[in-house]
Amino acid sequence: MIYFIFERHFQMYIFKYLFYLIIKIQSAYSKKARRWRGELFHKTLRPDSDNKILDIGSGTGEYFHWIVKPNKNVYISDINLQLLSIAKNRFGYNTIKLDASKTLPFRDKYFDNSVLFLTY
Repeated sequence: MIYFIFERHFQMYIFKYLFYLIIKIQSAYSKKARRWRGELFHKTLRPDSDNKILDIGSGTGEYFHWIVKPNKNVYISDINLQLLSIAKNRFGYNTIKLDASKTLPFRDKYFDNSVLFLTY
């Protein structure tokens, strides 16, 4: 009986440790991937502070924040109003609520760049 309890405790410890390692590896990869995408974004599109940029499917803006810092010409959009509220409060982004049945409330070619990262 004692052996069983020890074995079970040891298994839980191993599971927790492996889970911890997976999170650490994923986090390191995610930071590296964000940094790489940010560099690619800036090398390819070469945005300046006057460019109007739209990120489509931004969620909370957490990911896009690694790439482009908020300013008056940066807009993020999503279908989820709660996520946009978090983005506005946390980072100060201009937000646009998307509706699949409508078009964006901007004239054609209003944005200089539009991007779409990790949208599904």
